[in-house]
Amino acid sequence: RAAGEVASLASRFLAGSATVHSHMADQLMLPMALGKDVSEYISPILTSHMRTQATMIEAFLPERKITFRPATNGGILVHIGWQ
Repeated sequence: RAAGEVASLASRFLAGSATVHSHMADQLMLPMALGKDVSEYISPILTSHMRTQATMIEAFLPERKITFRPATNGGILVHIGWQ
């Protein structure tokens, strides 16, 4: 039964346009914000953890700006850029 549930979840994720699972999306923000370049990825949904992480990063790295907007093919585009 567990294997079937995992297979179903994986199948739904792979069928979508997201490049990162929502459980990982908030965790990727900090390493990307510490990098030199602009970063973007697509999460299937915008979670409260993602909003909190963005707020914390911008508080400690005020030169960084994190925005969320609808992605073209669905999901949420996370953009980690500069002020």
